[in-house]
Amino acid sequence: MYPYYVLVKNERGNMILVDLKQNEDINEMIWEYFVPLLLPEDAYGDFLDDVEDIANLTYMQKLQDDSIKIMDVNGRILNVKYSSLNTENLSTIIDLYALNTSYINSFLRNYREEATFNTTLALASKYLDFAIFANSDKMRSAIVRLSGLYLKEANNYIDQGNDNRKQANIQKLALQEIKSALISSHPKKARRLLKKYELSDIDPSNKGLFSFLNYATFTILNNKKEAEIWEKEINAAESRKAKLIININ
Repeated sequence: MYPYYVLVKNERGNMILVDLKQNEDINEMIWEYFVPLLLPEDAYGDFLDDVEDIANLTYMQKLQDDSIKIMDVNGRILNVKYSSLNTENLSTIIDLYALNTSYINSFLRNYREEATFNTTLALASKYLDFAIFANSDKMRSAIVRLSGLYLKEANNYIDQGNDNRKQANIQKLALQEIKSALISSHPKKARRLLKKYELSDIDPSNKGLFSFLNYATFTILNNKKEAEIWEKEINAAESRKAKLIININ
C-alpha cells in the first residue's frame, strides 16, 4: 500500500506531514466529519457516466485524478477547484467542506428515490439556498457549482415530462440560473437576464420567484423605486431570504 501524505494542523497549530493511510488519529478525525470511501479503479466508470453530459473538463479531470474528493451523497464532487499544492491540506479541506446537510436532507432523499425534473430542480434550488449561509466565498462558490450540475441534469429531464409544462419548466430553470448569479454576487448579470422577461411572460407557478429575484436585484443595485414595487409582490419569508442575498453582495 502506497503512502498518502497530507498536511494537518497539530494541537500547537503547526502544520505537520502525516500518512493518511497509517495515522489512526487522522482517520478518526475524518470520520467525525465525513464518510470516507476508497474507490476501486473499476468504480470510476460509473461516476464518469453519471456526469459525462453535465460536467465540464475541470470537473472530469478532478474526478479522474488521485486527489481527495469531497462528494455529496449522490457522488457529486464539491471541491472541484484546482489546487496547485503538491500535498493536500486536510485541515483546510475539513474547515471548508465539512457541511451539516440536514437542511437539504429531504431533498437529497427525494432525488435518490427518484431523479425527475421536479426532484432534481428542487435539490438544485435548495443547494442555492444552502449556499447563502456559507461561511466563506470559497465555500459558497463550491456549493453554487454543485447546484449547477443538478440544474444541468434537470434540463435533461425537460423533454421527458408533460409537454404542457415544458415552457414553464424551461422558465423555472432560467430563473434558478438568475438566482445563482445573484448568490454569486453578479447582480448586473441577473438584471440583464431578468430584462428578457415581462411579468406577462411568466408562468403563474414562477411569478413568486420572478418577483423575488427582481426585488433582490433592484435592491442590490440601489434602485429603490423599482425595489419597492417588487417588494409588494413577495411574502415575509421571501423578504428575509432576499435580505440574506443582499448582505452577501
